[in-house]
Amino acid sequence: MAQAEQMRPQTETLKPGFDKDALKRVEEGQPGLHGPYGIAALYNKKLSKFKMQIIYAYAGEDTVQEILTRMSVSFIHGIPVVRRNERKEITELLGFVDLLDILAHLLKSCGVSEKELSDATIEKIGTFGKEFRKAPIENVLDLAGSSRYAVIDENTTLGQALPLLKEHHRIAIKDNTGRLTGIITQSFIANYLAKNLGRIKMDPRLDNTLENFPFKTDNVVVIDRNTRVLDAFLQMHTKKLSALAVVDDKGKLCGNLSASDLKGWHMFETRMRLLVRPVGRFLKHIRKFQFKSEDFMVTLNKKNTWFDLLKTFQKHSVRRVYLIDDNCKPTGVISLTDFMGAIAPSTAPRKEELPPRK
Repeated sequence: MAQAEQMRPQTETLKPGFDKDALKRVEEGQPGLHGPYGIAALYNKKLSKFKMQIIYAYAGEDTVQEILTRMSVSFIHGIPVVRRNERKEITELLGFVDLLDILAHLLKSCGVSEKELSDATIEKIGTFGKEFRKAPIENVLDLAGSSRYAVIDENTTLGQALPLLKEHHRIAIKDNTGRLTGIITQSFIANYLAKNLGRIKMDPRLDNTLENFPFKTDNVVVIDRNTRVLDAFLQMHTKKLSALAVVDDKGKLCGNLSASDLKGWHMFETRMRLLVRPVGRFLKHIRKFQFKSEDFMVTLNKKNTWFDLLKTFQKHSVRRVYLIDDNCKPTGVISLTDFMGAIAPSTAPRKEELPPRK
């Protein structure tokens, strides 16, 4: 288990908040906060400055197998699906495929119903691999039932985009001609914020403890480590979650099963029969190829601060952090989505004030 340590500096200086008057004073040149090191400069930065390389999935050309490989080697969780013409020019954005869509496709390919994993499915599980891997990627679009992306203008500021990153896991940005020019993800922005703590460390909210974190989930959905993998994935799919906490027979947190584990399974252990083995055994197989322990997860406690949380996301490159009590039992979970909602400045525009998006 990766237990994050207390990392808060011992000294603090002036700490203005993110209210509108404070930002106005910053923009007017309050000493120590204006210019390239000010809070306003951070949130007024345009998305065109953050562009990540776009990795595409091509309708009519790529299969689920090829896209899972692309996701795995590029360490990403979602890919825009586009159509292109004979000259290889992109002509249309069809949407995004993420790991929850691929998870839904896996369950559908294996014949798993919305309610249970039947004995007949278990008997035939080894025959479903080809149907799962060879499906055209466009057949998987939005199969999980929730669109998780937005398209906005690249001149939108980071402060304007943060509310969208709370609602969506990723943003595609376009120029004034409508051409896609980059991708912005929650992980990318969390890393950016962590690397620029000098600009935001004066936000007094970073001293707050996680006990009062506004968006944390207190009722953690858990599964026993002896639960079958497909049963666990079915729970994940029906409850529209991206991960489940794994506990032992005493209720202690002992692992984390997420949709992203499909990438490890695809790259290193492709046997379909492994999907009807216990979750603990599945994670043991996957984690050894990732050079991690089978009980790998990242935890904090309610006494840790928002600052600790931000550094933890950046240090461990994870998408969720579990809160545990003194007995190592889960008491809450905070995702990157939750963090994006909490860190957005109070001056961010309301949804109806945001630039047009698709």
